[in-house]
Amino acid sequence: MVGAFVDLTLWSIRNRLRSQLRRLRQPRYLIGAIAGIAWFASIILRSGARGGDPARHVQSPLELAAHHGELLRFGGALVLCALALLMAFAGSSRAVEFSRAEVQWLFPAPITRRQLLNYKLARSQLGLLLSAAFVTLLLRPGTLRDGWMFAAGFWIGMTTYRLHSIGAGFARASLAQHGVTGLRRQWPSLAVALAVLGILGVTAAGDAARLAAMSTRMEMLEELRQVWSSGAARVVLWPFVTLASLPLAGSPGAFLAGLPGALALLVLAYVRVVRADVAFEEAAAARAEKQVAAMSGTLAGSTRAPGPRNRLAPFELARSGRPETAILWKNLIAAGRDLSPRNLLVLSAVLAPMLVVVVASGRRGLGAGLATLCLTMATMVALMGPLIVRCDLRRDLGQLGVLKTWPLSGKVLLRGELLAPTILLVIAAWLPIVLAAMMLGIGPVKGKLLLLLANRASFTVTAMLVVAALIVVQLLVQNGLAVLFPAWITTGRSRDAGIEAMGQKVVTTLGAAVLSALLLLIPAVGAVATWRVSQLAFGTRVPVISAAVLAALAFGEVFLLTGWLGRVVDRTDLAAVDPVE
Repeated sequence: MVGAFVDLTLWSIRNRLRSQLRRLRQPRYLIGAIAGIAWFASIILRSGARGGDPARHVQSPLELAAHHGELLRFGGALVLCALALLMAFAGSSRAVEFSRAEVQWLFPAPITRRQLLNYKLARSQLGLLLSAAFVTLLLRPGTLRDGWMFAAGFWIGMTTYRLHSIGAGFARASLAQHGVTGLRRQWPSLAVALAVLGILGVTAAGDAARLAAMSTRMEMLEELRQVWSSGAARVVLWPFVTLASLPLAGSPGAFLAGLPGALALLVLAYVRVVRADVAFEEAAAARAEKQVAAMSGTLAGSTRAPGPRNRLAPFELARSGRPETAILWKNLIAAGRDLSPRNLLVLSAVLAPMLVVVVASGRRGLGAGLATLCLTMATMVALMGPLIVRCDLRRDLGQLGVLKTWPLSGKVLLRGELLAPTILLVIAAWLPIVLAAMMLGIGPVKGKLLLLLANRASFTVTAMLVVAALIVVQLLVQNGLAVLFPAWITTGRSRDAGIEAMGQKVVTTLGAAVLSALLLLIPAVGAVATWRVSQLAFGTRVPVISAAVLAALAFGEVFLLTGWLGRVVDRTDLAAVDPVE
């Protein structure tokens, strides 16, 4: 049986490589492959040039470990602990995924459940080994000895966390399948996770006064290391310290000393997975059936998805009105799929360390630290939100054949598709900006109160207008690229893999950045001109007027360009768009 699995894996790798080489005949994949190779080469060459200029020298984690070994290992242990708890409470319940071919051919075969799991785990090792090799090459260890220790330790850590993720997914699936009975079966895992949180929280709370007195992040991290290096906290952090210390071992002796503990954690994670009582076969087969039904419905021209879950409507849709409102209603419901409790918990887990770091490093009090965090969040939403939030034409592009049957012009369709992400991202950026203005008000008020409030309101509105202009222009560019180059846009649930797919993303991301800058050039010139005119007319600079001109010109450009892009949508050939899968 092992030989059959090895042959299957080797043939799968061979066929995948052949298909990827064959599609390089298409210009988009060839350009993507060249861009991907150039991107990887630039990263490796940049990392290799770290030691050329002492003034620009940036220490790698391996170099930092030589000078701040204990502190760096402790920081890595905290990151691993946070990831483990995140997987335990908010990870995906789809721990092991099987393709339709694997469900069709392997599940009816005389193969045990453990053999199926071993097969999937073995298949994942190739990707983990390549990741470990790439990270080691990227960090450029000083000697071959450091290289093999880092690569081996990194691979052991990733494999252990892969097994932990599968085990956590099985635990949540067991709770969903068995209810109270599943809770009785999985209570040790939940108890361990809650105990880790409780012990670390209580220990840190006991040292809250000294932690609040720390002025820098390094001092705060060192204080936490000392507090959590004894007693029960040291026990619960031992697995994470062991895994974090292995790739950062300073000598072969230290590596071999930590290896038994790391391998013991790896074996425990494996035993947990193979002894889980979750019937993953039925769930995998059911997901494969849904995928087949979805593809059959799409090929047959059906617009009904199999077994949809009811979604809470954002507002009541009237029987008559503007068609853009109906598209907005549809896309807001689609966006609600991404606002699950699990995703919100993941977002909270990401923001919580940022809050601690910003507040701890703030030198002007709690209000300034919170305001800095809020402005950082608003900036991230304005710059990264249009790339992440895709409840627009990029999501519906694979259904263009259905969209063309609607009695709508292309410009109406495109404007309606832009409404939902624009509204969501603008609200998500405006809220932290307003909160930042309020946080800056914490503390004694000096000077004239009305003048202070007026200036704060003026700068707040200015920031809100500028952020709205940035968001709407970037969304126009993203959807415009989907209209003009539909073959370069990923549609549906399928995701291309390989260096050529990575290169395509690099090309489209850089192209979108350049086009966004060009589109913002005219609004920026108008804003600067208004700035100078307001200074001459009023004797002072009024930033809110310049921001209003910037936003008005940006939205005007969007309105005009959606008219042109709408005509392109009307002329788009359906054969140029990959069908959704």
